Amino acid sequence: MPGVALQDIHTLLAQDTERVHRESSNATESLLRVLDDLPPPSNNPPPPQPHHAPHQHPHQHPHPHLNHPAYNHHPSHTNMSSPASPGAAAQAKSRLTNEQKKKNHIESEKKRRDAIRAGFDKLADIVPKMTGQGRSEAVVLQHTVAYMKYLIAKREVLDKLAAEKNWSQEERLGVYRAAEQEIRRKDDALEIAAQQAQQAAQHAARANQLKQSGSGSGSR
Repeated sequence: MPGVALQDIHTLLAQDTERVHRESSNATESLLRVLDDLPPPSNNPPPPQPHHAPHQHPHQHPHPHLNHPAYNHHPSHTNMSSPASPGAAAQAKSRLTNEQKKKNHIESEKKRRDAIRAGFDKLADIVPKMTGQGRSEAVVLQHTVAYMKYLIAKREVLDKLAAEKNWSQEERLGVYRAAEQEIRRKDDALEIAAQQAQQAAQHAARANQLKQSGSGSGSR
């Protein structure tokens, strides 16, 4: 691998293999402790509770007032158990004025746009070499697609190298991580250099502006 000595790769692979085995062992022990604390499952589910009808004496007659027409048609009894109308929410919404509807629409649209903007800002922070670039959606998408193509091409090169060297899965992971660390280090260095260049340009522009304002006031 360019820029990485073979001995360094073997060292990284050994360290990574030891770490993977250690983390796997710790995770297995934690899982077993959790399983030991769980109560054993019951093979006999509880029987369903029988539904008891209200007890009524064989000689007991229903309440005489329950069959009375005045009782059955009284509005206080018919409305007491009736569910809320499904169109109540629609009726309440229809009572909104046009101004309120417009305001609600504007607020929901603003939330949607803010969520989209936050997503693009997150992409701009993740994708390298975005410092000093415009943060329009088109620019962010172009840089994101280019970066994804670059990562795919890099992975294909590493896969080809791993197949030629007949590396195991753990060896491949170690090489991937070593290459990723090297790429991140270079990207961070480029990012810092770009930020410093941008700051230097801003300082130069500010100094030039102060110089021009000073010469203008002196000529008066």
